[in-house]
Amino acid sequence: MSEFGLFCPNCGNAVERGRGRTTQGESEEWERGRENMLCDQCYFDQFELVEVKEKGNIQICSVCEAICRKNKWIDKKEGLEEKVILELVEDGLKIHDDVKEMNWGFILENIDTKMMNIKCEFEGNVKGRKIVENRMIEVQIVREICDVCRKKSGGYYAGEIQIRASTRKPTGVEKNRSIEIANDVVNRRTLLGDRNDFISKIVEKKEGIDIRISTSKLGQKISKSIVEELGGSVSTSETLVTEDRDGNRVYRISYLVRLPAIIIGDVIDIRDGNGPILIRSSGSVLKGIRLASGESYKGSVEDGKFNKLKHISKVGKTSIVSIDDTYSMQILDPESYRPITIARPMFVDSDWKEVKVVKTEEGVYVLPNE
Repeated sequence: MSEFGLFCPNCGNAVERGRGRTTQGESEEWERGRENMLCDQCYFDQFELVEVKEKGNIQICSVCEAICRKNKWIDKKEGLEEKVILELVEDGLKIHDDVKEMNWGFILENIDTKMMNIKCEFEGNVKGRKIVENRMIEVQIVREICDVCRKKSGGYYAGEIQIRASTRKPTGVEKNRSIEIANDVVNRRTLLGDRNDFISKIVEKKEGIDIRISTSKLGQKISKSIVEELGGSVSTSETLVTEDRDGNRVYRISYLVRLPAIIIGDVIDIRDGNGPILIRSSGSVLKGIRLASGESYKGSVEDGKFNKLKHISKVGKTSIVSIDDTYSMQILDPESYRPITIARPMFVDSDWKEVKVVKTEEGVYVLPNE
C-alpha cells in the first residue's frame, strides 16, 4: 500500500508519494491531484508527446512557382520550401507540458502537383524517458497567381523610360545596350528580394524605344545606370492616370533619357585648332584620338559646340604612296586621286598599304586601321 493509500484509478496499482502523475501532467500539489493520480505505466500508456494539425495547405504561384509565406509572395529558391513547411508544422504544433527537451524533423512523401504528405518524427525527454512519436500531416498544394504575375499578365506599368538622342536617333547598339542595362538592374533587384521590380514591355518607336517599368524607383535606377554608361541626361514628367478608391491621384512617371549627340566612331571637330578627333568612348566624358598627331584626347563637349564630320563606318579608303619619314607621308587624294603630302600620325605603321581617310576643309586626315 502507498504512503497515503493512493491507487492508480486506471489499473488499481499503488502510487507512491512523489511518483504519481495526473492525467494532465505532474502535479506539485499532491492533494489537489490525488483523485486523478496515475502510475508511471498508465501515465505513459496514454501520454501524447505532441498534438499537430493533421491538414494544411501551401500556396504556390502557377506561373512563376513563387511561394506564399506569411501572406507574402517570395520567389522560389533553395531552402524556401523547407522553411514554409517548418512554419506550417510549428503553427499547429502543441508540445506536452512535461517535455523537457524536444527535437524533430520531417521528410516529404507522395509528392505530386496537388498534394504532399509530411512525415514528422518528434523526440522528447519526459521524466528521464526518451519518447518518440510519428505524425503524418496532409498538405494540399493550392495553385494561384501571385500579385506580380497578375500585374505582368495585365500589362501593368507605373512609368516608362524613353530612350532618345540629341540631334539624331539612337543606334541599334545603344538601344540594345539600354535594354541590357535595364535587365541587369532588374536582376540585381530580384536577387535582393524585391520581386515587385520588373519590365512590363519594351516598345519600339521611330525616335527610339520606351521601356515600361513597374515602379518609379526602378525607373530612377535604370535611367541613372544608362546615363552613367552611355552619357546624356535624364528629365522626368508626370501624367495623371486615375484616382484610387480614397480619391488620391495616381500618376505615371516618364523618364526621358536623352543620349548625347556624339557616339563611338564619330569623327568630330571641337574647334580648338588641333584638328579632328576620332571618338573611342562616349558618355559624360569623351575619349578619343587626335587624327593629326595620334595623341589621346579626353574631355567633355557641349551639344552644339562641335562639328560632326563623319562616322568611321562611312569613310572611304585610299592608297599610301610612300612614307617619307617619321613626320610625313604621301597618299592619294580620295577625290582627285593625286598624290598629296600630309602629316604622319604616330599610329601609322610603315608597312601599311591602305588607310581610311576623312577629308575636311582643313585637309585630309588618316584614321587608325581598326
